[in-house]
Amino acid sequence: MAPVISVAAVTPLLTPEPPDAPTPPVIKIPVFNPVAPEKITVSLPTPPTFNIKLGSYRNYMTQNFLGDVDGGRHSGSGQSYNASTTQTIDGGTLSPTAIYAWASPSGYVTGANFDSALLKAYFDYTTHSNLGGGNAGGGTITVTGNMSIDSIRGSITDPNPTARPWNNQDFLVGGSRIATLDNARGGGTIRNEATINMVGPLVVGYEIQNDNYGTKKREILNVGTLTDDAEKGYRGTDGLGGLNVGYQNTPSDSKEIYLAPNLGGGTYGTGKIVVTRTKDEKKR
Repeated sequence: MAPVISVAAVTPLLTPEPPDAPTPPVIKIPVFNPVAPEKITVSLPTPPTFNIKLGSYRNYMTQNFLGDVDGGRHSGSGQSYNASTTQTIDGGTLSPTAIYAWASPSGYVTGANFDSALLKAYFDYTTHSNLGGGNAGGGTITVTGNMSIDSIRGSITDPNPTARPWNNQDFLVGGSRIATLDNARGGGTIRNEATINMVGPLVVGYEIQNDNYGTKKREILNVGTLTDDAEKGYRGTDGLGGLNVGYQNTPSDSKEIYLAPNLGGGTYGTGKIVVTRTKDEKKR
């Protein structure tokens, strides 16, 4: 009898079937009406408010009042230009002058009340017959170059620190500035094309003083750069008031600066600001 071999039928584990139809993607395109587009509302935080009360001084600054604590120059020869004349100046050729603001009260100007607070400035743009060019005003002075204005006191010393202790701190509190536009009876314009580096507290770029001499337009136009980026280079004991710059877990130094009584300070020793260096983002 011949041998018999039985072979079991093979059953496939998975029977192939046709694939499902793919699901098309859903694309939503917002409707845009070019005639009346939908307004997008953006919520912005409230910006901080910075108020600096600036000391006013004797314009033009080159008058012969060196050492007069009632609006005169403390040190330096100063520079004044007539607002009746249109000209261009290279700010890089100028040097700052230390100036006393008007005293409290002033013996020269009724109502002036600025505590003889010290400040720095490079020049003023004003009208006066002694400057030449008449008193018509209406000129434009264009400032070019690269300039830095700071409030670091350094070697500037008030000869009477008992009467005016606010003048012998690490920083001047009179409101240092590149320039002032004042007494421009026929109007005048300061046009800044320069890079202005502002260093230290209580510093501004330019300032316009209002008075009752004439009603023509006075303005400051900035087409240059106003920045405090130069502060990053002020370091160590010879830097920004000796304040050290922090990094990572090391905090930056802080210092209290007391304001002059009539420049926001009230009773001396009560009104103050706190100056703190910004930490480095990377090790220097």
